[in-house]
This record gives sequence, C-alpha cells and structure tokens, in this order.
Amino acid sequence: MYLGIDLGTSEVKALVVDESGAIVASHRAPLTIQRPQPHWSEQAPQAWWEATDYLMTTLREKVRSALVRHQGDRPVRADARRGAAG
Repeated sequence: MYLGIDLGTSEVKALVVDESGAIVASHRAPLTIQRPQPHWSEQAPQAWWEATDYLMTTLREKVRSALVRHQGDRPVRADARRGAAG
C-alpha cells in the first residue's frame, strides 16, 4: 500500500492505493486561511503539520510508503520533533 498526500490551499487530502493503483482509502482534513489585511492570505505551517498528522494517524495501518505534494514551489521542512517550519 502507498500513501499520497496533497497539501492544498483549503484542505489536505490523503489517498492510499494498492500495487495496482486501486484506491483503498482516502480522507481529507480542512485548512483555515487567515486574511490579516485586504488581499493577503496566510496559512500556518503548523496547521499543515497537524492536518497531515491527523490523516497519517487515520490511515496509518494501510500505508507502506508515502509521497507528499504541496501547493508552493518551496520545500517545507517538517519532522516529529520540531513540527513544520515555513
């Protein structure tokens, strides 16, 4: 089983597929967009981490390998000790 994660602007989606590519399980976790000023949009990297952690916990027993994709062009470091850093 393989896990794919799509970190989008409004939600994080996770999908588990088997070796043939058939979908075994999927789940979503919503994200909040903060708008501190007109025409500004922000998200907290910690919210990405928490949503992804929730999905991993929900789908954990079905996963053998994982791939993560996110909406930006810059990598986001995240690990269990420090969480996400933007």
